Amino acid sequence: MEYPHPIGDAACIHSPIGRMTEQPSTPPALVFAKEDCACKETLFSLKYLRTHRAGSLKLIRCFPHCCPSHSFGNFCSTSIDLKVTGATTDNVAYVHFQPTTDRILEPNDIIDAAIVVNNTRSMDNLKGEWIPSLYHYYHETRNETIYHFNQNNTFGWHYGWVGTSTKAHRTCPHRLVGYMFSSVSGHAKPMLRVVHATMSPAFIVMSYRRACYFCQKHRVPSSLPLDASPMSSACECEGEFNISTHHPAHTQPYPSKQLKLPSSSSSSSPLPLPPPTESLERDLHVLYAFMSVPSINFFAAHMPSLESRVLKSLLHPLGVSLGLNTYQKRLLGFPAFLRPSFPGNKDRLHHHSNTLASLQSVALDLLLSLFTFESLKQSEMAFATATPHLLHRDKLLSAYQSWLSNLHANLTTRLYPLNLTIPDLVAHIQDAAAVVPLLHPLLSSTSLLTEYDDGFDYFVAQLREVYMVRHSKWMRLSCTRCR
Repeated sequence: MEYPHPIGDAACIHSPIGRMTEQPSTPPALVFAKEDCACKETLFSLKYLRTHRAGSLKLIRCFPHCCPSHSFGNFCSTSIDLKVTGATTDNVAYVHFQPTTDRILEPNDIIDAAIVVNNTRSMDNLKGEWIPSLYHYYHETRNETIYHFNQNNTFGWHYGWVGTSTKAHRTCPHRLVGYMFSSVSGHAKPMLRVVHATMSPAFIVMSYRRACYFCQKHRVPSSLPLDASPMSSACECEGEFNISTHHPAHTQPYPSKQLKLPSSSSSSSPLPLPPPTESLERDLHVLYAFMSVPSINFFAAHMPSLESRVLKSLLHPLGVSLGLNTYQKRLLGFPAFLRPSFPGNKDRLHHHSNTLASLQSVALDLLLSLFTFESLKQSEMAFATATPHLLHRDKLLSAYQSWLSNLHANLTTRLYPLNLTIPDLVAHIQDAAAVVPLLHPLLSSTSLLTEYDDGFDYFVAQLREVYMVRHSKWMRLSCTRCR
């Protein structure tokens, strides 16, 4: 299921439900979709209910639609995808809720990266306005890259828009906008360029407590009691919130600047080739090798930051996921064998130069970003998806390349605030290795790299572990049934 809703110089027409839509003249480069959709519902709905949760979270229910059916056991929510043609490895994808009154960024617009990066949604910032894609893959047959958002309901669909009591404001239409960004060099601070953009149809957001019983309980006729009145099988919300008689566009949508899609001539130009796998492997190898050089004193000096990040980004979310009680969560403490170093305890590599110390700190930050709870969950999902290809060499190799490219892109995203890319950081590390004797072995180890060596072996080993765990569970289940 997909919803091609491009933004550009297109003829505006009234849809059957009265909403202003755009008639595309060329196929869009970027569309909303749901690759794993298991139902026949439309991708987006006309109206969504929003509930207030702890921590001032305002979660949109049943977004983008109940799939495969409404979940009564827990908070109903699912993921959404962006499908893009012509994405490169330095592109990053985000989605962003906004009223139709807000301007939508146009392709080639350049914005301060801090606007996005400092307000990105994560486990540490569940109210961030910019929702990133934490996992994507390349579909070779269709020549498309599919970006996943809120996979496994990682973040939830928080929307912090604050309404008022006025009718015009309460019924203001909203939309979800998808963006593709690339980094821009040559500026005094990190900047992002808009590559592509697309938007959902307009919808209204209603407070859960104001909704009728039918909408609150999400009842369908087949689930109603036999003595239910005919009116209880339809929306009974008041006024414009009753989607049986009203639609979002009945409150006139405010004008917003529209985006222009790339011309057909630009879309037919040859697609940029992604960096070869050997280059990605080489970059990651240099980073890992560089982080193996500092002594324990370097890590001890960063202990307060290490402890805070490990507890907040890994151990605490892990405890919540496992359903641990308060006492059990306290047992998930930071390892006690590492303690801060004394001021006089010098690390000769760390103190060689300020530049080298900065490189080490940046590399450490990248390393820690791979060991957050959400990152590990994404890796687990990627390994589980690729497990069926263990006995198919070509498919296995393709899965490895996709995983490697995704890992490389996520690290590059982490470097945006510093106006750096992974190749830039690797080049700085190699420059330092040329003048610091202790780093000379790093240069020699890089020259010994062979195609699909350690990285591919590691990937296959992880798939085997996942396969063995799943297979052993199936065997235990089979044995239990045989008894």
